Amino acid sequence: MGGFARYKDVDGDGVGYRTLPGTDHAAAGFFTRGSGHDEKARYSERPEDYIHNVDRLARKFESIRGRVPLPEVVRNDNASIGLICTARRATP
Repeated sequence: MGGFARYKDVDGDGVGYRTLPGTDHAAAGFFTRGSGHDEKARYSERPEDYIHNVDRLARKFESIRGRVPLPEVVRNDNASIGLICTARRATP
């Protein structure tokens, strides 16, 4: 049983591999329901799938903790809206 598994932890860091948006392949897109899925993104209510997924997420959070930049907060007391976003920084 090979093939792409959206949530399979291949290298042990908890971060599942992703396909790039717009990938022209029938298996590139996945729809999942929160933590109720297996490694191949199939809906599941099996307790062992849930435990496996939550354990993977815990590993993921620990393994990326040092790679995620600290938030940058810019305040404007005259603003009527707020914006929360991620920005890709240009590399030299």
